[in-house]
Amino acid sequence: MDALENHPEAGFCASKMLFYDNPRVIDRAGDVYTTAGTALVRGRGAPSQKFNIHEQVFGACAGAALYRRRMLDDIGLFDEDFFLVHEDVDLSFRAQLRGYKCIYVPDAVIYHRASSSIGDDSPISVYYSHRNLEWVYIQNMPGRLIKKTILNHVIYNIASFLFFVARGRGADFIRAKWHALKGLKRVLAKRRHIQKNRTVTDDYIWSLFEKERLLPRLARRISKNSRSDFKTPSNPPTAE
Repeated sequence: MDALENHPEAGFCASKMLFYDNPRVIDRAGDVYTTAGTALVRGRGAPSQKFNIHEQVFGACAGAALYRRRMLDDIGLFDEDFFLVHEDVDLSFRAQLRGYKCIYVPDAVIYHRASSSIGDDSPISVYYSHRNLEWVYIQNMPGRLIKKTILNHVIYNIASFLFFVARGRGADFIRAKWHALKGLKRVLAKRRHIQKNRTVTDDYIWSLFEKERLLPRLARRISKNSRSDFKTPSNPPTAE
């Protein structure tokens, strides 16, 4: 609350999230969006004493965030079509397009049971992550920036597909992309509304993005400790 009072230009705040089972390690210090049109957790794996500066970031994980009521009245709440995963990235992007900044508050510390409900790379995690990733990108990315990001976005998706095939989740990944396309008409209608009402320039949005580093991202995914998959039906709900 102090951070929002001290930053009237901000509409929301991100906390420092530490792993519940290992609080000496950062789970995330705000959210990042990359030049490949993908979300990335900021600071994951760093020692807990790092990332101690109050600063502007792209967005906040809704696991522990603070939002101004007037901002939500303006841009709307979480998109219920998302259901799970990336709904907070979408909200952060919509907020930034309307000129609401996000402040990372490192002294707001919480302990996060990361992925305890859906598991790492479980069918439900892969499906909603990679369906909703496309909806965030299509709804929010300004047209001129699509031209600058689309090649990296395609490369990211190809690399992700190969990774999930190796993990035995190729079918879940394909289903996610197919249902993303099936929802395209609805997503494009939302895009028209979002882009019509944005108040910031393309250059400002571009300045918020971090360069996609696909190989380091892939290395982290391969090396991280595997968690038990959440037991869920192999066919998650469809986009309809």
